Amino acid sequence: MPSRRTASSTGPSEDVDLFADWQRRADFPNAVDAVIAAFEGEGFDVVVDLRLETFARLHVSQAADPDEQHRVELVANWRAQPPVEMQIGPVLHPDDVMAGKTDALYNRAAARDFIDIDAAITCGRYTAEQLCILAAEADAGFDRQLFAQMLGANSRFDDQGFHRLRARTRPGRGDARTVPDLAGRTVKPRV
Repeated sequence: MPSRRTASSTGPSEDVDLFADWQRRADFPNAVDAVIAAFEGEGFDVVVDLRLETFARLHVSQAADPDEQHRVELVANWRAQPPVEMQIGPVLHPDDVMAGKTDALYNRAAARDFIDIDAAITCGRYTAEQLCILAAEADAGFDRQLFAQMLGANSRFDDQGFHRLRARTRPGRGDARTVPDLAGRTVKPRV
């Protein structure tokens, strides 16, 4: 299962995401069992929070510190690109990562989603247009107009929350609340 870690990852993650190819979704239940057994074999406690046909969310902790849990999500889903081989093994292609991150911003719009998209654009690897194309290819329901409206009208987050998250994940970067809109202008969501 390729992991979410890619060459485009720039900050620490609070969870681990493991992906299986949609073509092998029939193998997914056995893969989840193998991951659980591997954690338990290394002495970790595993709590299955949610288990579906092609998705599982686990909370993993060490017996000595049960309050410090780490989320591990496993998912079988469609990807446009084959995995990229890295030293740690196969990882998601950056285009698939960014399609997922753009979709997360579109559907969930958490502060971390804004920061992820901001990082992809400010580092110069992707433009807002490219991210919209990737999201539309991955999700036929992606609506650019709705996405643009959502970006311009977001008032759920205060600056302090963004700055705390930014400092923890990507120190020294600009204002994560400003993102290029679909026309290339800079938009700062209303507070």
